Amino acid sequence: MAQRPGLVGNLSVRTNLALLVALTGIVAVAVGTISLVRMSQVADSGREIYTDALVPSRDVAVIREKVWNYRFEILTATTATTAALKTAAQDRATAASDALDAAIASYGGRDLDDEQRAAIDGFSTAWTEYGELREKAGELQAAGDLTGFDEIRTNEIPAKITEALASLDALDAASDSAATDALATADDEYASARMMVIAVLVIGLLVATALAVLIANSVIRPLRQFRDVLHAVADGDLTRRTQIENRNEFGDMGSALNQATEQMRTAVGTLAASGNALAGRAGELQDASRTLAGGADRTSGEVSSIGGAVTEVNSRVGAVATGAEEMGASIREIAVSAAEAASVAQEAVIASSTAEDLMARLGRSSAEIGNVVKVITAIAEQTNLLALNATIEAARAGESGKGFAVVAGEVKDLAQETTKATEDISKRVAAIQADTGTAVESISQIGEIIGRINEFQTTIASAVEEQSAVTSGMAADLTAAADGANQIGSGITQVVDVAEENRKGAYATHEAAAELTRLSDDLQGVVRTFRY
Repeated sequence: MAQRPGLVGNLSVRTNLALLVALTGIVAVAVGTISLVRMSQVADSGREIYTDALVPSRDVAVIREKVWNYRFEILTATTATTAALKTAAQDRATAASDALDAAIASYGGRDLDDEQRAAIDGFSTAWTEYGELREKAGELQAAGDLTGFDEIRTNEIPAKITEALASLDALDAASDSAATDALATADDEYASARMMVIAVLVIGLLVATALAVLIANSVIRPLRQFRDVLHAVADGDLTRRTQIENRNEFGDMGSALNQATEQMRTAVGTLAASGNALAGRAGELQDASRTLAGGADRTSGEVSSIGGAVTEVNSRVGAVATGAEEMGASIREIAVSAAEAASVAQEAVIASSTAEDLMARLGRSSAEIGNVVKVITAIAEQTNLLALNATIEAARAGESGKGFAVVAGEVKDLAQETTKATEDISKRVAAIQADTGTAVESISQIGEIIGRINEFQTTIASAVEEQSAVTSGMAADLTAAADGANQIGSGITQVVDVAEENRKGAYATHEAAAELTRLSDDLQGVVRTFRY
């Protein structure tokens, strides 16, 4: 049955720890504060002892010292054998008297109680009267009244000294009393502070212990439930649950543990069902693996026979590919020769075209020569006519024109020879023109023939190039086919290997199925160890 958690049980672990630490800190602070306050009071008491007892005792000792110093110097001055020694002793006595007055004034200036005030006043009065007696004794001694001087020196002065010293003793007693009172006060304050610190410390420890017990119980109870549930889970009991109602980390952990146990219970149930299903599937897998092994054996045999046929095809395709490569090499040589012939024919076409142009220019030049010959012929004919006319005129002139007739006859002869020469040139030019025309026609025909040859060569070269490309493509295809056949052969070999591996895998699967059956039995055995 779940227990109702208290206030501490509902607080978080951090809050509980912080509360415990805070309480401990509060106790420590309280103890420290009280200790500091009480130590301050003890320190005040110590200062009171110093100021009210030690310092006054020291001042009384100083006064007592100065009294003895003064009396010693007075005695020294009285017994001095020389004036210088006496004067020096008197100076020292005066200095001691001044120091004594200062010490009395310093002591009297403090905040004294009635006893101390009465004692210092009594000492001051006695010391003043002592000084007056010293002066009076000096006067009597100077006046020669030795009886009065002895009376004061032996009776009155010692009485005043005794009275003054008694006052100093009273001051010492008052200082001792003040010191005793201050010490008693300090002891009381120390005892009170000790009791208060012990009380606060004990109360704080009791409260802290009670809180620690509550916190420990709020931690131990959930941990015990965690332990019991985890032991049950370790023993295979998945039905145990925690009953923690704390609204803190332990409550969250309890809920998480319950959820985890529930999920584990569900998982074990699912695992049990899966184990049963796995056992059935393992049997089916064994049957399927046996069938697969038989098919793998048959596949391996068939693939081996296919591998032999592929090897034969591979060798034949390789031979055809080799022949295609050789034919391609021959066609490439023909293509090179055809290309060179086409190049030569192209050069012949260019040369015939150039020759045709030259012959055409020659025909034009011979025609121009014919025209010039015609002009020369016309000039010769005109010259002949002029010579004939000159001859006629010379004949008319008679004897005086004979010389002119001779010249005219020579001109006529020259004109006739020129005409003959021009006729001969005209005939030759006409023959050249005829031959040039024939040559031009022949060269033109040759150019046409060469052009046709060039076209045929170009066609042949293109055809050979195409045939070379086709042959190269065919050779490449055959080579690729040979490579493909090789790859097929390799693939068939790999298929054979894979078939063999499949066969082995089938047997391995059969063995694995058997192992799986055994594992499913083991799994069911493990699941049966749980209670869910």
